[in-house]
Amino acid sequence: LRVRQRRAQTPYDCLVPDSLQDYYIPACRSPKPADTWGQRIMYNAQGTVSDFFGQFNTSYIFEEGMSAASYDRSVDAGAEDNGWFDVFFEVENDETLAFQLAAQLRREHWLDRAARGVDIQALLLNPEANFYCLLEVTFEFNYDGRVEKNVKVRVFPITKTFAPMDYIPECIWVGLLFVLFVQEMFQIGFMCYQRQLGSYVSDFWNVVDWVSICLGGGITLYWLTIVSHTVALTNSVVQLPTAPLPAGLSIEEYRRDWVAVLDQGFGTYNVRAWYLFMLFVYATVITARFLKGCVGQEKLCMIQFAVTGSFHFVFHFQIVFGVCFINFVTGGHVLFGPQLEEWSTVAKAASTTVQMLLGTFDFDRMYETLPYSAMVWLFLFLLTMVFLLMNILTAILIDRFTTLRNILGPTDSIWRDMKDGFRDFMWRCEWRVEQFRDGAYTDVFSNPYADMIEGMAEKAKISEDMDQMSQRSVLGFRLARSQQDVRSLHGLAADNDEKEDPGLTAVTSLELRKIGCDPFTAEHLIEECDEMTTRKAPYVDAMMNRKVEQVRSMIKLLREHREKLTNFCDSIESGVQEEQSTMLQDFENLEISLHDTVAGLAGV
Repeated sequence: LRVRQRRAQTPYDCLVPDSLQDYYIPACRSPKPADTWGQRIMYNAQGTVSDFFGQFNTSYIFEEGMSAASYDRSVDAGAEDNGWFDVFFEVENDETLAFQLAAQLRREHWLDRAARGVDIQALLLNPEANFYCLLEVTFEFNYDGRVEKNVKVRVFPITKTFAPMDYIPECIWVGLLFVLFVQEMFQIGFMCYQRQLGSYVSDFWNVVDWVSICLGGGITLYWLTIVSHTVALTNSVVQLPTAPLPAGLSIEEYRRDWVAVLDQGFGTYNVRAWYLFMLFVYATVITARFLKGCVGQEKLCMIQFAVTGSFHFVFHFQIVFGVCFINFVTGGHVLFGPQLEEWSTVAKAASTTVQMLLGTFDFDRMYETLPYSAMVWLFLFLLTMVFLLMNILTAILIDRFTTLRNILGPTDSIWRDMKDGFRDFMWRCEWRVEQFRDGAYTDVFSNPYADMIEGMAEKAKISEDMDQMSQRSVLGFRLARSQQDVRSLHGLAADNDEKEDPGLTAVTSLELRKIGCDPFTAEHLIEECDEMTTRKAPYVDAMMNRKVEQVRSMIKLLREHREKLTNFCDSIESGVQEEQSTMLQDFENLEISLHDTVAGLAGV
């Protein structure tokens, strides 16, 4: 066993006034680790303790002025600054020697006021369970006089020499990574040929695919590193002699080799801990890749769009939430930290606050400490964090989901897709049988819908943006059509009346056959489209944007009133013109009559 003492620098001026420092005679412990021990104790192999200032007999434990950096260390770049001083107990020899050493260390006050903690460390081997075990019992000597004990058992498997049959799952996993890599490279080549590499790079799911590939390759290399570390540890353990020691091997050499093996074990476990963390990150990336499959189902895709679409609002909400959360964490730490352990540090206060947010907390101890302050803190916390902010977060998500539902309309459930998928599978089987009967043996293994999407997209003359949106999700085409309909002043149907849109033209079986499918497939597609149109016809009104329709209705009313006003104005103008012509005729007649009258008077 290795018993490691962590010592602090002494003497150290206490952080109190000089008058209290004179009253408090003992020196305080420094927060900095000790560089030297300060005295010397000797212990020889026969179990006797030598004179304090005598010569070395067989081995040393610690000596006056010895630097902490001169001791063997665990794998730690800053180990020379940690103030570690080690004592070794030979458990394979007579246990009396270990007890004598412990008693002597106690008599000589090996653990004094400068000790900050003690670590008991050992490397254990369990060949039946096929793992190594790092046992570490830690005693922390706190400033408040308490002694905190913590037992850590770190386990990692023993790696055997390479055997092909033992690594079949790993080989399959590497093969799948290679297949994914080849698939992505082919896709990059195709997008470069189509001159659409920018759209490939901007696609989030393609980025996720490459992250999974790179991370998987890194995990593979790191796993090989762990295997080499574990094999090296096993070789080092095998080379250790067992008790009694050989005559030519000194106790110092054995301890040096044993310490190297123990430190190598800790180093291997630390390397493996990072490996496990990388596995967790990789599992998260794989989960994100599974979410990629959700874009192929309408209802799951809409939920995913609702969550991702509300990220902008959730991000700003988290700022407000974080400020309020930090306020309650700081307040709880200031109020209850001096008395309650769960509030004693900022980290523990944050953990306790999260537990209270989830409804698991012990309010009685807080009330016993500061009754009125605890009540004010709790009610403010409930009103602000639970009732207000959490409901605002729920409202943000619901509002986004409702908006998407109004835009996209009703979506098919996963059960409906399973039913349609099974029906399509049965039709494909029937189609392949027909192809086999017709002698088209090569078409039996082909896709009946091959090149149909590209052909129909070209026939409909859809835009590039709509094509990209339709490829990214099952709701992409519907969302793009909805956006086009919103941008249209009168609606796509009205625009089609003014200017014929190929995308809104009815398709017949003959036109589908011209695109490239066989008659059997063309009839099947027409039947499926008719069935879906009939099923979703009652929901057409629900898929319309209410606000846009209100604007269109208003425009329609304005146009009708404009036409009526124009007609009224035209009728008024025509009436005025008729009255004007009649009036002019009357004036002309009056003028002629006046001329005749004047002429008659002149004759008289």
